[in-house]
Amino acid sequence: MIVWLASYPRSGNTFFRIVLKSVFGLKTSSIYEERDENAKKLSNVVNYEILPQDVNFDVLRKSKKTYYIKTHELVDNMDLCDGDKVVYLVRDGRESSLSFVKYLKDFSGKDDNTLEDVLYGYTPFGSWSEHVRQWDSIDKLVIKFENLIDDPVKESKKIEKYLDIKSLDTEIPTFEQLHKINPKFFRSGKKDSWKKSFSETEQMIFWSSSFEEMLKLNYVDKIPKELLESLYKEKILENYSLIVDENKKKHERNNSLKDELGVSIQQLQTTQQQLQTTQQQLQEEKQKIIAKREQLNVVYGSREYRAGLKFQKIFKILFPINSLRRRGLIKCINCVKKCVRLLKGVKTFFYIFLKSNYYKFNKKNRNINLKAKKIVYVGHSY
Repeated sequence: MIVWLASYPRSGNTFFRIVLKSVFGLKTSSIYEERDENAKKLSNVVNYEILPQDVNFDVLRKSKKTYYIKTHELVDNMDLCDGDKVVYLVRDGRESSLSFVKYLKDFSGKDDNTLEDVLYGYTPFGSWSEHVRQWDSIDKLVIKFENLIDDPVKESKKIEKYLDIKSLDTEIPTFEQLHKINPKFFRSGKKDSWKKSFSETEQMIFWSSSFEEMLKLNYVDKIPKELLESLYKEKILENYSLIVDENKKKHERNNSLKDELGVSIQQLQTTQQQLQTTQQQLQEEKQKIIAKREQLNVVYGSREYRAGLKFQKIFKILFPINSLRRRGLIKCINCVKKCVRLLKGVKTFFYIFLKSNYYKFNKKNRNINLKAKKIVYVGHSY
């Protein structure tokens, strides 16, 4: 059999599991991996029973053993059966939402999550009101986190009756003791910390979506009287919904701007990488130029190059530009070139002539043996 320990994130599920371990000696599991540092710190207090990664819940249901499994999932994402039991732990939606935001910043490394994101339900587990609404359709035992902290013995009796188990005579660790073990995870356990953190806009967003759920769970006494009176008036309710819709649109616009900003940041990073590669290429080209300069310096500093420069100067002195001597020298050079070309032509002509008339000049007497069946030439046979 499976007993689901369901709750919205940061509603005191881990504290509830500690109560089950202390009062009833139960081992509890989770559908999420519990191999991080927080799990190691709390392993002795919570009494974890780690499920295998490829766990089959149908096999657990058929087992004689009872499995107590933690989940934060919405009902739409769960595969519940008729034989399953559910204990739903609920906390004031404002405290859960506020604590969830701080948890996301401390443990998930996502600094861009805001309280409005959680209130609008931009999380894997939806909003607090959506979570409560979906689990409200399931037959279950509801345990309030506030009552569990104030009087854990009384709430334990409800659990004992619902699950048909016996309690042990052991002490339950207080929330303050757990806070000393892991202050980030067991943050405060307070009931009214939202008053200092919630703005008027965030209160409007919360109450416009969670009023019915807060009313069903008897959290109405925590609603300010002025706000409670205004919520019953249709016009003010309409104004609230309009303001919330406007804020939602603004929030969606902000999210789209964030996405665009992320794309532009990626483009900037790619351009930076391209710039770095071009800088490297420029550096390589610079090194090549320096190497070529060094080679030229070696050439310019050689004796041959300096002798050539001296010869050039002497030539310019002996044969000035546009002088008769230079013109005569040029004509002599051109005549030499023509003679060379002529000699090359004569050479090729004689080569072709000799090659084509080779057999005419090298005629040899042929002896024919008429009696032989073969025709024999000197040096050949056919």
